[in-house]
Amino acid sequence: MNKKLASFLLIIVGVMAMYLTAEAADPVLYLGVLEPWHAHDVEEVSTTPYVVRAAFQHRGSRWSAMPMVGALDRIGDHYPKSIEWTVAFDGKNLGHFGSYRPDQWEDYGDLGLFQPDPHTAIQLIRVGAEAFGYWEGTPPFRPLVVVSAPNITDPDGWKPWRPQRTEIVGIFPAFRVEVGTVAFKCDELGSVRYADDLIVLDKAYRANTGDSLIGLRVDPHAHQCDEIPDDNWANQWFLVRDGKPKFLGSSLELIDAGDYDKDGSSEVVFHRSDYNYDGYVLLYDRLRQRAEFGWIYH
Repeated sequence: MNKKLASFLLIIVGVMAMYLTAEAADPVLYLGVLEPWHAHDVEEVSTTPYVVRAAFQHRGSRWSAMPMVGALDRIGDHYPKSIEWTVAFDGKNLGHFGSYRPDQWEDYGDLGLFQPDPHTAIQLIRVGAEAFGYWEGTPPFRPLVVVSAPNITDPDGWKPWRPQRTEIVGIFPAFRVEVGTVAFKCDELGSVRYADDLIVLDKAYRANTGDSLIGLRVDPHAHQCDEIPDDNWANQWFLVRDGKPKFLGSSLELIDAGDYDKDGSSEVVFHRSDYNYDGYVLLYDRLRQRAEFGWIYH
């Protein structure tokens, strides 16, 4: 082996060692959601009325969803055996608790669930719970974001906001593109030619950066059919930055915002619910990137 090749290999080995050392020094950060416990059968009981679902992990400079694909008797190997959590809400610390992963999840609806320490009291929030409709029903308390480090501040200051009609009409063209045709009566062909007056505000939030999150929907009172409305009647969410709307998704409900990875800007967590599906959506990197963790029930 000549000296140049040997020197090159030494450089490569050194770079790899530095990378591995940096990875080891940068522990994985976990983000989850405290949600209601649901029994699999009438005889099942739990030590707590809530569980925590580990949904996202942060490595290096990016977030990703926790593993969702694989055999139930093996997928748990990709999750830690236990996680210590801090409960975050509206930039405040609501407490700290430990949790452990069961030896095996019974079905895919349990994916990511950890059992909290029953000896640690957790402050639950019942106000606003009715807004979070899970596939299995409305929870008795609202979901709460939990993080495996005490990163709970919200530097972007996201707060509920009630925009004027003139402040949302600019989103209507983008809304119409996402919704497509709408049928207002049974057996009626859908149409894109419905009045702007039928587009209503669902909810909106504004940050101290000037950005806003705006949810719009077709007025549910205009649905004149006994059948369950199509998905195009669900809310449609947009990030509005510098006056330009960016579509984020539908059937969403904002849980909370916070700088969970301490990069200086806030991440936002939504709950998403659909037919036989529930999940959580994380917006990060100044809301430019998206990760989703979800599960089915049967």
